Amino acid sequence: LALAFAYGDGQKVSAENLCTAVETLLNIPVDEYVVVNRGSLNYLNELAGGVTVTVPNDDLAVKRPELSKGTTVTLDDTNVYDYLVYRDKQQAYTNTGRMERQKEFINAYIAQVKGMLPGGAETLWDRLKKIDDHILTSVTKNKYLDYANLVSQVEYSEADFLQPPGTNVEGKKHDEFYVDEEALRQMVVDLFYIEQ
Repeated sequence: LALAFAYGDGQKVSAENLCTAVETLLNIPVDEYVVVNRGSLNYLNELAGGVTVTVPNDDLAVKRPELSKGTTVTLDDTNVYDYLVYRDKQQAYTNTGRMERQKEFINAYIAQVKGMLPGGAETLWDRLKKIDDHILTSVTKNKYLDYANLVSQVEYSEADFLQPPGTNVEGKKHDEFYVDEEALRQMVVDLFYIEQ
């Protein structure tokens, strides 16, 4: 999954590669995509009014003491990039800590953006269109408005953020994650299928 986008043209072909990788892993169709690059992080954070998070780990404590575990901070242009992207590449499995921070960010982001919907959905769309060079999506404005309406009505919490079980392994070049295929299959069945 991590390399699927790289094996493309950096545009539509890359996004479709990513969809295919997710479809193959989960064995379900993926009809739409939204891809953002790192250059969009400040803008997306600002779009939500600055996301307030409680830092879940000490992975950034040396580099950024203000982002030590347990600290509640409203992210801004000076720290959102490090909060979402930084990991110590000299240590194994530091992506796990980064994913914990990203999860905290996503949960807080959804809660903050939800407060802007559905009344501000058109305005948010217009603001997103201003950074077209940082966002690649197959979602049309009509579908986006449908999704915005859905998000405004659905309850979402940290419990809804699922990670498939598996094993971390130190590879020759990168850390690798091997999913427990049977557990993942059951997760997909539980999430996407209705017993008849």
